Amino acid sequence: MYFYSQYKIFSTLVILLFIPSFFYVFLNASSMAAGIAFAMAYILIVSKKMFPRIRISKLLFWIVIVSIHYAIAAYIFMDHFSIKHLLSFSLLGLMILAAGMLSLEIKKLKPHTMLSILKILSFIVLIIGIYSLIWKVNIFGYSQYVKSIFPFSEPSHFALSVGGLLFATGLYFSMQVRIYLIIIVGLMGILYPNLTLLVVSLIMILLYFVSNFIKLLPVILLVSLSIFYVINFTDMATYFFDRLTFGDSASNLTALVYLQGWEDMRIALHESYGFGVGFQNMGILPPGEYGDMIYRLAGKFKNRNDGGFLAAKIVGELGVLGIGLIIAYLFKLFHSIIYIINFTKFYDLNKKQTMINYPIASVLGHSIIIMFFLEMFTRGYGYFSTGVFLFFVAIFLTSFENRSLFGPIERHK
Repeated sequence: MYFYSQYKIFSTLVILLFIPSFFYVFLNASSMAAGIAFAMAYILIVSKKMFPRIRISKLLFWIVIVSIHYAIAAYIFMDHFSIKHLLSFSLLGLMILAAGMLSLEIKKLKPHTMLSILKILSFIVLIIGIYSLIWKVNIFGYSQYVKSIFPFSEPSHFALSVGGLLFATGLYFSMQVRIYLIIIVGLMGILYPNLTLLVVSLIMILLYFVSNFIKLLPVILLVSLSIFYVINFTDMATYFFDRLTFGDSASNLTALVYLQGWEDMRIALHESYGFGVGFQNMGILPPGEYGDMIYRLAGKFKNRNDGGFLAAKIVGELGVLGIGLIIAYLFKLFHSIIYIINFTKFYDLNKKQTMINYPIASVLGHSIIIMFFLEMFTRGYGYFSTGVFLFFVAIFLTSFENRSLFGPIERHK
């Protein structure tokens, strides 16, 4: 029975990490919703004996608030109301339920078993990332994605989906292995090239070695030399500079999409008087200056429905309520950073005691919350993505530190 629990967790995480991106490409879909629905259905099936006893009083408030906001927005923007909105709202609710069920399954496992699963998955992820540098998959629709990392359509999908898992696993490695992990992720960021992967490696550097500045010095030196080499001896510098150039002179589509997200969010807030245009209604208002620039360059509008990054979509659609949710996330992010900093200090001194004081489920949850910053503020794919699903799982995992939304949890001794 315990072996079956291990298999359930491993298989579920494999499906959750890889299937949404594969379906996105294979089905030529506009979002990862189909893959997320598949992963969610799998969780609901294998976790049927772990159906959570949800404390309705704690969840009902937010369900009612969002439902009222949704109903009012649907009335105001009636021309944009469709069955898609109801299906999306239902799917989002089921995602939260499935995330809660998965978190309970993870909590059941013994710490060393869960750590083994994370290390195996991280090894698979790194092999996939390295292998795709050598050989490209050109079947199942991947031929149209030049920089794909099978089964991910692009390096950013890869980074956002697996960043939290890699970060959490690295926390349990020795200092030397952490450095190797940072080098591998950083090199992938340079060789693909991809800015999101580079930021993942930067976050690893900052938090892995924050408790010991002396050990951080060789890493800083190595990163500095790598940056110097890229700027002076390769053509990749243009790629990174284009993506970091903002303002009216920006001509790179990635930078323009990011600026468009801020612009569409501002327009949505202004036109709706701070109320927001409603759930899944991002992009219904006329485009702004950056949207027109993208149309002139690409011949079509890009990423207007998902806002370019998740915070823009949340605030644009939910208005002041969305701003409140973003602030709540920032508080949670700060708490997670402090938690991980304390973990690294204690882990380097007493690994055995740290495993007791800092449960691996909580460490994984806080790691995902930290890496979710990238999807929230730099690059997003809407509500139905692996990153968002894992974020919901992380919220439940970290809620176990005190009292869970699902009631008291029996801890392993």
